[in-house]
Amino acid sequence: MASDGFFRGITIITGVLIAGEALALLVGMYLLSPRPNPWIAGLHTFLIALDILCGAGLIYLCFIGATSTLDGLIFIIVLISAAAHIFRDWQYFTGGGGIIFLTNAPLFIFNNVKLIGLIVIGVITGGKLF
Repeated sequence: MASDGFFRGITIITGVLIAGEALALLVGMYLLSPRPNPWIAGLHTFLIALDILCGAGLIYLCFIGATSTLDGLIFIIVLISAAAHIFRDWQYFTGGGGIIFLTNAPLFIFNNVKLIGLIVIGVITGGKLF
C-alpha cells in the first residue's frame, strides 16, 4: 500500500463513507423503521453487509502498513465494492426488476460519490499492481 498521504486519505474517507452509510441504513431501516418495510429484502441485506465488510476492510488495510499483498487486497475490495455500487446505479436507472436500493436522488448522488472514491483508489492501486 502506498504511504502517500493522498492515497491513505482517500482510502480512509471512502471506507468511512461506505461502512458508515451501511451502518446508518442497518440501524435506520432494520431496527427503527415500522414494519412491514418493503425495502428490507435479502439483496439489500447482502449489499449492506458487503458495504460494511468492504468499507471496514479498506480502513483496516490502510492502517496496517505497505506491502504489495495489501495493494492486491485493496484492489480486490475496490473491484467488489465498485461492482456493487455500479449495480445500484443500474437498478436506479432501469428499475432493476424489483425493489431498488437507491430510492431517491440524494442516495443516488451519495452512491456515486463513494463510487468516485473507489475509482480513484482502484486507479492508484491498479497502477502499482500492473
